[in-house]
Amino acid sequence: MMLIVRETIGLETMVLVWTMKPGRTRLTQSVVRNWAKRYYQYGYGVEEPRLFEAVGPAAAKRGFYRRNEFISVVSWKSPRTGGLAARNSAAEVEYVTRAALGAPEPLKASLLSVLVGVQTPVASAILAVADPSNFTIIDWRAEESLRHFGYLQEFESGRVPYGPYLELCRGTAKRLGVRLRELDRCLWTFSKVVLSPGSDKSGNRRSTPGGRQRRHLD
Repeated sequence: MMLIVRETIGLETMVLVWTMKPGRTRLTQSVVRNWAKRYYQYGYGVEEPRLFEAVGPAAAKRGFYRRNEFISVVSWKSPRTGGLAARNSAAEVEYVTRAALGAPEPLKASLLSVLVGVQTPVASAILAVADPSNFTIIDWRAEESLRHFGYLQEFESGRVPYGPYLELCRGTAKRLGVRLRELDRCLWTFSKVVLSPGSDKSGNRRSTPGGRQRRHLD
């Protein structure tokens, strides 16, 4: 089967042609790495280095997020809720994120949801930025790709609990010999380019200078 995808980056429009075998595509190490690379090629990862190499490690080291760091992560994950996140005071952000980062794993995401503007997808991003080796981001695009590859069939669409999702991603990454960040970039990009190009369930898009899209994960 030949799949033709029209992808726009800034002022340039590329027509991409993919050859896919009939039936369900398998998620393999090469598939993950190829699509993870395209995440950056299409400009979706422009803010990642600062978040994952500076903000996250600093928060993990001190044991909590500062308010400006928290707002940065929330705005990257979901631009439409950045304003809501700003309603939280510095003291609230420090108190809740300190409790969440230090809590047992099953409680981390639910503790973060105490903060205004934080639901499970945003909570997962906060955890992943601070500890990308052990946590990953749950969102509708990643879920869509996993369903395409034959996973999550036992869950109703849009109602996948974070715990089972995280264990699935950890197990899949380990089995394929890739990092959780690689897997997440692959899943998001595959959805954005192949499965639901141009679709944005929040109805909100923001662009970085040069017209490249920020990663909007809602």
